[in-house]
Amino acid sequence: MPLVEIMNIFRQGYTCDSEKGLEEAETLLVLRRLRQVYNVTREEDLILQIKKMLSEYFPNKEIGAKDETHVQIWKGSIRESECDRMWALQNIVPQTHVLHLRSKFYTGIRGKFFGVHMYSLTSLCCGKCVGDFFNPMPTIREDAAPMLSLYENVRPAIVSVALDPEGTGPDTHYKVLQVVAQALRLGREKQVKLAVKKVWGYRNVWHRFHLSRANLAIPVTNFQMDEMHRTFLSCFGCQKKAEFPSPEYDGPFSVLGRRFRVEQLNELKTLLGESYFKDHWHPQIRQADGFVLIKEMTVDEFLKNAEDLRSKIELHNLL
Repeated sequence: MPLVEIMNIFRQGYTCDSEKGLEEAETLLVLRRLRQVYNVTREEDLILQIKKMLSEYFPNKEIGAKDETHVQIWKGSIRESECDRMWALQNIVPQTHVLHLRSKFYTGIRGKFFGVHMYSLTSLCCGKCVGDFFNPMPTIREDAAPMLSLYENVRPAIVSVALDPEGTGPDTHYKVLQVVAQALRLGREKQVKLAVKKVWGYRNVWHRFHLSRANLAIPVTNFQMDEMHRTFLSCFGCQKKAEFPSPEYDGPFSVLGRRFRVEQLNELKTLLGESYFKDHWHPQIRQADGFVLIKEMTVDEFLKNAEDLRSKIELHNLL
């Protein structure tokens, strides 16, 4: 079945709040990825592969053991499809407007492939595979150079990236930041004229912005946060139960994310006063139930705060 038809089934299931529709779409997406990864062309061969996975591979695999390469790719591609579902709900066509970079450095236990929305370049967690526990250092040739090519082809005006400090949350967040920054540096060194004007740094559940560190505050309502939670549960089935939960909450990250948005509103009310929000001229500020904080930077500001990947590689080689 073509991907566009599967996505239509998913969207209809989401709109109608139909568990049956969502499960049908997920089953089709998982089988579609299985067929692609194992290069299966016949129905009977697909059935045999499914039986092999269910009766041989998974029952005999020890918890925490490294998956074989094909299974790593299969699991990661399932997470890619989860991101595709999320974008599809925004009426963004995954086949033409979402690109999964599959960065080479990410072989670790929480495999991350870059998901790229073509109107703003976004690094997203969208792969989950069991591989090496510690991910290797990114490289210029295999990680940063492909990202530069993506900048050239997509020509985004805004790049968004998780701005978690080193040592907080999964180490891959910080390594992705290095790759994103190094690609911008390479562009300057090669005198490539890129369209990137701004970098948006965001934080989710692993590390939060102090109010003084963010310079954009986006108001959100309870309805929008409810929709965010529902979208998360419907699209990201692999993350409903976090493999590495936050110390603040063992459950879906969307619940913790909502809690932080509300807390950030309360912090702003403490800083600015209740009347600032109650009497504000703009209805979105008056009706806000939470706030999303963003740190907007120029490319120069971003590169100043992001370490040069080459220095990290040199240090790593000395260890």
